[in-house]
Formats: sequence, structure tokens, C-alpha cells
Amino acid sequence: MEIRKGITLIESLFVLGVMAVLIGMVMVLFSMANASLKSQKLINEATQLIEIANEINNDRSTYTGMNNSILAKTGMVPNEFINSGKVVTPWGGEIDVIPFNYAGSNAPDIFLAFNFLSLPREACEKLGIQDFGGTAQSVTVTNMREDDPDGFSPIKVVKNCENGNNNYVNIRVEH
Repeated sequence: MEIRKGITLIESLFVLGVMAVLIGMVMVLFSMANASLKSQKLINEATQLIEIANEINNDRSTYTGMNNSILAKTGMVPNEFINSGKVVTPWGGEIDVIPFNYAGSNAPDIFLAFNFLSLPREACEKLGIQDFGGTAQSVTVTNMREDDPDGFSPIKVVKNCENGNNNYVNIRVEH
């Protein structure tokens, strides 16, 4: 009886195939965990931006003059959310900060809109269904053309976020 030494080509290919599948699964899991972490960072960032805007305007009755660059210059926004002097999302999309009033151009800007741009679907969904504990006057997402201060059902939000990275979430606060 002869003892065989080494491995055959088929055995080697089988081991390499199993390793490739395992590496692929690890990469998918890492990607999902990374996207989830970024979505959580976005929710924290949105909450911080609302708090910072309210703190900056605490002694004023309006949000007039508030914008993205002013928020970035306060020193209150973490550096990880600032790029080229602008506040950005964890995906690098800009955040528009717009003071306004539903009553028209002559009325004081007692509302402030935060438009989180260039979001992937998962981030759109998670931020869109977020409850800001009464600080947000209303929240809408991609493709929503209505406003409801009482909020929308999670299913309505999820149905309006699109596949891809071109979603937005609009959060409005009232002074």
C-alpha cells in the first residue's frame, strides 16, 4: 500500500473556491455594517444640526441669515461632517440649510429647512422615519409632495425613497 503525499489539483481548487465564497460573504457583511454605521451617523448629525441651529438662534426670533456655511463656521459641528467649509453627510452630499416662512417673503423666517442631499436608499428610509422628539415640525423624503406636521407612516416614507444614491430628506424646524 502506497501512501499519497500532497493534494490534488481538484482539492486545491475546492479549497480556493470555499475561501473565495467566505471572503465574498465577509465583504458583503462589512459593506452592510458600514452603510448602517453611516446611517446612524447621519441621524446623529441631523439631531446635532437642529440643536446647534436652535442654540445659535436662541436669542433671536428668526432663522434669517442661517445657512450651511454659518453652521460649519460655528465650531460646534464635528470636523468629520465638514468639507470645504460646508456641512456634509457621511456620504459627502451637501446639506442645504434654508430659513423660510410659509406666509411669504415679507414674513420673518421662523422655519428652518435642512435638505440632506445625495443619500442612498437605506439612509433616506432611516432618517425619514426618525422621530426627532417634537423638535422637527415635519419631515419629507424623495418624491413626497405633501407635508404633514404629524408625520408620515414608515411605509409611506419607505415607498418614496428610491434605489440609488440620489435621495434627499427634508427636515423642517420651527423657531
